[in-house]
Amino acid sequence: MAEMLQRMDSRELAEWMAFFELEGPFGIHRGDWQSAQIVAMLAEVNRDKKKHRKPYKVEDFLLKFEPAVKAPEAKADQLLRKVEALNLALGGRDLRPKENIH
Repeated sequence: MAEMLQRMDSRELAEWMAFFELEGPFGIHRGDWQSAQIVAMLAEVNRDKKKHRKPYKVEDFLLKFEPAVKAPEAKADQLLRKVEALNLALGGRDLRPKENIH
């Protein structure tokens, strides 16, 4: 983590975060998806078409986790504060005009 923080600026980190959101899943989420694909295929080739008319989908076998405590939806100001703090922690610069900075 320390090496990453030394080598990566806040802009690159934000780009990687956006990439993950657009191109995911990665890591454990990808593993869950891959496992669900295998299980869906096994279920499908063994499906009794009279008892279960619809084909199985991968989504039928994806693990679903609920958070222990549901967090309230973050407001735009809260998210902005988090981004500003992350930018500061990573040594980033705020390039917004001064009148737009909170």
